[in-house]
Amino acid sequence: MPAAIRFAEPAPNLQADFLVLLIGESKALSAAGKGLDKTSGGLISAALKIERFTGKAGQTLPIVLPAGKG
Repeated sequence: MPAAIRFAEPAPNLQADFLVLLIGESKALSAAGKGLDKTSGGLISAALKIERFTGKAGQTLPIVLPAGKG
């Protein structure tokens, strides 16, 4: 399966099998991250409130979107 890496603002009707969003220890969302959070109905910002996610190097936080949200 071919993969592509793109750094861009999210399109309102973005469709992808997976997405990587880089977030540091501040847990601040970029403009693109805020757009994706809005599209997901706030699921990204809600997931970032989980205390075990600190944003340190090497840490991941998988978020599975419900059907119809991505």
